[in-house]
Amino acid sequence: MAQITLARYFLDRLADLGIDCVFGVPGDYDLNFLDAILEHPTVRWIGCVNELNAAYAADGWARTSGRPACLMTVFGVGELSAMNGIAGCFAESVPIIHLVGKPALSIQNRRATVHHCMSPGRYDQTAKMFEPVSVAQALITSIHDNHGRTAAQEIDRVIKVCIQKSKPVYISLPFDLVLAEISSESLKEKISMQSVQKELIGVQVNQGTAVHVVEAIVDMYKRSSHPCILVDFGVIRFHLREQVEQLIEAGNLPFFTTPLGKGALDEDHPNFRGVYFGAVTQQYIREQMDSCDSQIQIGPLNSDLNTGGFSHKMPKEKIIELHSDMVKIQHGEYPSVNFHSVLPLLIKAISALPKKEGKKAKRLNQNFKVEGQHDEMVKQDAFWAAVPNILQDGDTILVDAGTCSFGILEVKMPRNVTVCSQVLWGSIGFAGGATLGAALAAKSQGRRCILFTGEGAWQETIQDLSTIIRLGLSPILFVINNDGYTVERLLRGPNQSYNDVPVWDWQNALSFMGAKEGSYRTYSIKTAGQLQQLFDDKTFLAAEQIQLVEVFMGKHDAPRTLKEQCEMVARANAGKP
Repeated sequence: MAQITLARYFLDRLADLGIDCVFGVPGDYDLNFLDAILEHPTVRWIGCVNELNAAYAADGWARTSGRPACLMTVFGVGELSAMNGIAGCFAESVPIIHLVGKPALSIQNRRATVHHCMSPGRYDQTAKMFEPVSVAQALITSIHDNHGRTAAQEIDRVIKVCIQKSKPVYISLPFDLVLAEISSESLKEKISMQSVQKELIGVQVNQGTAVHVVEAIVDMYKRSSHPCILVDFGVIRFHLREQVEQLIEAGNLPFFTTPLGKGALDEDHPNFRGVYFGAVTQQYIREQMDSCDSQIQIGPLNSDLNTGGFSHKMPKEKIIELHSDMVKIQHGEYPSVNFHSVLPLLIKAISALPKKEGKKAKRLNQNFKVEGQHDEMVKQDAFWAAVPNILQDGDTILVDAGTCSFGILEVKMPRNVTVCSQVLWGSIGFAGGATLGAALAAKSQGRRCILFTGEGAWQETIQDLSTIIRLGLSPILFVINNDGYTVERLLRGPNQSYNDVPVWDWQNALSFMGAKEGSYRTYSIKTAGQLQQLFDDKTFLAAEQIQLVEVFMGKHDAPRTLKEQCEMVARANAGKP
C-alpha cells in the first residue's frame, strides 16, 4: 500500500469534493501544513488578513460554489478570532471544514504552557468552546487511536457529517502529526456530495413512515382548493432546487420565497408570486398568499427577520413543514423522515393527480430606470427599484445587514443567481468579508460578483479588499454612504453620536489597498442622473476590472421594508406586541 502524509490525505479528500482552496491566516502550529498545501497540485492557499475575514470568505465561497469550504486557523488566538464567522455558518447552515493547527504532541503530553494557551497546560478549552457551533469534531492525537479508528477514518467521518448536516465541523491536528505517514488505501473510495448524502440520509430514514407522511400530505393537498409552496433557505443549502421545481410543475403550484430563500428558484418562473415575510410583504403579494388555504414549507427557518416579526398568518392546521431532520404536519412531528426521503415520493404522488387551477399571477409593472429628478440625491427605494437594470443571469450578489439586506428583497432577480445575505445571524460586515470567497468561486464559474454594503458595515471587515486586489478578482463593489448606521438610527437614536461612523475617503480605497493605476475604476454617485448614467454604461456592466461605486444617500432614508421591520423590532425590544 502506498504511504502518504496525513496532510496530503486531507487535501486529497478536499480535492475529491471539488474544494480547490483553503482560507486562513498563517500561524506557527500550522506552517508545515501550509507547506503541504503549496505542494498540492489542485488545492491552493488563500492567505487572508485576519481570521474573522477568513471565516467570512469561506462562508462566501461555500454559498457560491455549493460545496463545503475549508478554513485553517492556528490554535487559540486564530480559531477564536474566527468564531463569529463560524457561528454565523452554524446558524445559517453553511458547511465549513475548520482545521486547527495545534502544538506538537510532545508539548501537549508534558502539559507545557506555551503561547496561545488560555490556561496552563490546557489544550482542550478552545475545542470545547467550538462544540456549540460545530456538528462534529475530530481531535486527532494519533494515527490509530485506542478504539481502532484511524486518523483517516476520523477525517472522512467529520467531512461526511459536514455535507449531510450542512453545518461547520472542527478538526484539530497537532504539528508533529501533519507529516506522519498513513496508508492511501481509503482514497480509492472517492467521496462526493451525492454519495455522502445518499449514504448518510438513507440510514436515518424510515421508509414506512415516509409513505405514511406522504399519504397525509396528499390528503391535505386534495382537500385544499388553493395550495402553495413557501421556499426557504433549506432548498439552497441542501441543493433541492430541481426537486422543488418538479413538485411545483407536478401540481401547477404557486410558490413564494422567504428572505433567506431569496434566489433559491428563478423569479421569472410563471408560478413565482414574490418574496413573502408576513406583514412587511408588499400588499399585492400578501393578497396572493392570503388566498391560499394550505402551505408546504420547504426548509423553513422561522426567525423574526425571515417572517416579518413572526407575522405570518397561515394557521398551523394548514401548514406542512419539510426539514432536513424531520417533517411536521399540522401539530404532528415525524423525526424519522426528512425532505430528502419525502420529496421524491410526494412528486410522484402529486403528478398522478389533476393539476390545480392556478390563479393568474399579479405582478407590478416594474420600471428599472432610476426614479427622481436628474440632479436630486438618490433615494433608497429608487436605487433598489433600478438595481435589476444591472443584474445578469448567474450573478453572485452579496448584501450586508441593514439597508442593503432589506433593499434587495424586492429586487427582481434574473436566472440562476446566488444571493448571500445573513438574514438570521446578521453580523454587520459579513458581506464585505465574504466577497473574497464569493468572488473567487464566481470567477471559476465565469460569473460576476456584486457587493452591496454600507460604509459603516464595510469599515468592520475591509482589510481583505487587499486580498481581492492581490488575487486579481474583479467584483463590483457598491458602498452606500449614508453617514452612519441607518438601521440603528431607525431602531433608536436617529441623531445620537453612537450611530455615527468615521468618514473615509472611499474613492482612494482601492489604490490604498494596493490596486495599480489603470487596473480599477471608482465612481462617486451623488444624483439620480449620475446613477442612471452609470447603470447604462456597458463598460461598467462588463465588470472586466474591479470597480467601486460610492452612492451617497440621505442619513435617515431607508427602504420601505427596513422601516416597517424596524418598527416591529423596536416594539419587540420594548416588550410590546
